[in-house]
Order: sequence, then structure tokens, then C-alpha cells
Amino acid sequence: MRRFNSLFYILMLSVSFVGCAHQPRSIDHTTSDAAASELGHQETTGKSHESVDPSELYNKGLAAYKNEDYEEALRWFELSAGYRHVEAQLMLGSMYNDGLGVTRDDAQALDFYLAAAELGDARAQSNLADLYENGQLGTQDYAKAVFWYRKAAEQGDAVAQDNLGFMYAHGRGVSEDFEEAARWFRLAADQGYAEAQNNLGVAYARGRGVSFDNEKAMHWYRLAAEQGYQRAQYNLGLAYDYGRGVEHDATEAAKWYRKAAIHGHPGAQNNLGYMYATGEGVEKNNVLAIYWYQKAADQGHPDAQNNLLVMEAAGGYE
Repeated sequence: MRRFNSLFYILMLSVSFVGCAHQPRSIDHTTSDAAASELGHQETTGKSHESVDPSELYNKGLAAYKNEDYEEALRWFELSAGYRHVEAQLMLGSMYNDGLGVTRDDAQALDFYLAAAELGDARAQSNLADLYENGQLGTQDYAKAVFWYRKAAEQGDAVAQDNLGFMYAHGRGVSEDFEEAARWFRLAADQGYAEAQNNLGVAYARGRGVSFDNEKAMHWYRLAAEQGYQRAQYNLGLAYDYGRGVEHDATEAAKWYRKAAIHGHPGAQNNLGYMYATGEGVEKNNVLAIYWYQKAADQGHPDAQNNLLVMEAAGGYE
């Protein structure tokens, strides 16, 4: 399950700041020479703190971030966040979470996400929920994860909608409810979110929360697979391989297995290896069969490990 909202998604959006919020713990506001010069100029021209534009500070941080000068970016974001600038708080949360320009600190990341989340930022709410779900603060807290996923999902955040669906599907922090899971998957899938499209496809393939329908499963798998989502590519390969919702087509199965295998999916690597070993959907090639079996086996895939032993017993590359 994809977890954090992408920083690059964050960079494409702007947001206003209002009100007051939870304040992050104190941090070192030592500024760079550039930042110190900027503030010094404001003082010498008689400007008050009220005249400081947090968006200007944030934009300076954004420029530094894009240039991969993370320490400089961090300093500008800290200055902007001091004025409760939501985008700056969100970026600081992400930087502390990823250890960019600063030592990774999940507790500090939570503080900044919480500050932005309490101001209503959906991405911060979703990322905060992720920290609670994954137990990055020491223990998992599914109830808090659901609370914040719901806050973000109700604002239309596709990542949060998909994650909330996952929580319902697995009974984490809420009672297991496949219909509710499918509802949230669909809301995210309708926005084009590939992971949710795949998850909705799985719901149709298993008849969980929706009526069993392999053709609809194929529809959603394809939409996600065409976006490069490896699990959907694998599922699409399985559908063609076993004729689920579509006519059996070994060539198409091999095509989608290959796409997923290249992205590192161990099941697809194993199945593609099998197709090369048997000549089904592709020209028989023991070298490539062993290559893909080995890729999957290196990730701990038990069938691939067994298939390698069988090929070695049969003469391997011969």
C-alpha cells in the first residue's frame, strides 16, 4: 500500500494559512546567511514582523528544495512555519520524515504534520494517519490513523480514501466492512488513483463489498496497469493467463507479467520465468527462465526457489 503523499505533489499546490494550531516543539531557528540577510534588511527598513510575508519565505525554501539544497530549504521553511504557513509545515513534516537536510525524526515530523492537519490540510492529515498506522512513533494506533484518514478522505484526498478503504477491508481501527472499503476505493479510483483502481479490481475479483464480476475487475486492473502500477500489471497478467474476465491469451499474459517483473514484482518474475521454461506465450528460453526465477528467488519467493532447484536438477541451462 502506497503510503505518503508525494513531495512533488506538495510542490504543485499552494494553500492559505489561517487561525492558530498545535505548535511543533521548539527547533533550532539558526538561519543561513541568506535568511539572516533577508530578516536584517526588514529590520533596517523599519518593517515589523507583521509585515513579513510567510509565502515569500516559503517560496525561497521551495526554490532551495528544487535545487536539492535541503539544509537551506529547511531554514526557510522553518521561518515560514513560524507564521503558521501550512505548506511550510507540511514540507517540514516530510523533510523530517525523510531525513532531508536534517536527521530523520518521526516525532518532529508528527508535530509539523499535526500543525498542518489541524489547520485542515488534507495531505498533512493523510501523512499523519500514515505515521500512526505504520507505528513510526513506536506503536501502531489504528484508531488515530482512521480518524485522520477520514478527515483527509472527506476532503477528497485520493490517497487517504484508498488507505481508509484498506483499513475497512482489513478491520484496522474499524470493524471489517467490505462494502465501506469498496466505497472508498471507488471514490479514489474515480479520481484516477492507480492503487485504488487495483484494489477495486481485487474487490470485484473476490466479490467483496461488490458483486463478483471478473470483467469489471479487468476494467479496473487495466486502468491501473496502464499507469505502471505493478500489482495491477501482475493481476492483469493473471487474468489473461487463467482466462478470468477475458479469453485466455498466453502472449498477453507474458506481456503484462514482463511489465510487472521489470518493476520488481516477485510473483510476476516467477510466472514469467515459468513461461520461458515452458515456452508458453514466449519462445522457450532456459537462460531467461533461470534469470527471472533467480530475480524472484532473491526476494524470497518460495515457488521461484523451488523452480530453480527443479531446473538445476534437470540440467539448468541445457
